[in-house]
Amino acid sequence: MPNDWEAEARAEVDRICDEFRRGIAAARRSIAQHTSDIDGFLQTTKLFDGPRPEMVRADAFAEGARVFASRNELLRSVRLPAAPTVCEIGVWKGSFSKAILRDLAPARLHLFDLRFDLLDPDVRAHGAVVLHEGDSAEGIATLADDSLDFAYVDGDHTYQGVRRDLQGVLPKVKRGGFIQVNDYTPWSVLSGFPYGVMANVNEILGRGLVKVVGFGWHPYGYHDVLLRKG
Repeated sequence: MPNDWEAEARAEVDRICDEFRRGIAAARRSIAQHTSDIDGFLQTTKLFDGPRPEMVRADAFAEGARVFASRNELLRSVRLPAAPTVCEIGVWKGSFSKAILRDLAPARLHLFDLRFDLLDPDVRAHGAVVLHEGDSAEGIATLADDSLDFAYVDGDHTYQGVRRDLQGVLPKVKRGGFIQVNDYTPWSVLSGFPYGVMANVNEILGRGLVKVVGFGWHPYGYHDVLLRKG
């Protein structure tokens, strides 16, 4: 039997979801009175953060691009030189940091986050780890251009936040290096917030700056996309 707080929380979430669905249905009926492009109209509202994601062209995919069952399998597919220099933007407790340390064996792992009070002690004590506490885009700017072999981006998920992190890390990654981006989706189904990740990734794909080399599946749509810098 669930605890009282669990039952109350579940009931509250269910109530909010029901209200949201009824509200969206009513809004769609109202919009339909004025335009047949209901979805197009909704894409310009606060349902989505930032501009509408661009379509991805066929030439945005590298030859041999593959789909993997998870972000961890996607990470394990990355082939880097020995003792690479890598970074992770958005760390929290460091669970994926441990995977990066294990699977990529970096000589240096730069970690960027606003705070590190919850960071796993094993990650904190690792000899390859360098902590950069504070604004991630400002911290990334301190790295030398063309100094990173791999970057993992999982920071601020607003459109402007993702834009700052991606635009900041792009010149820091070497040509032929990799950027793995977490939560490649326009909407978080579990938190009920719009994400700006897909729009930003599709923009840099449209500019030909990177190509998709891999995709890591997630059951709730929080997919990872692996990009190689041209």
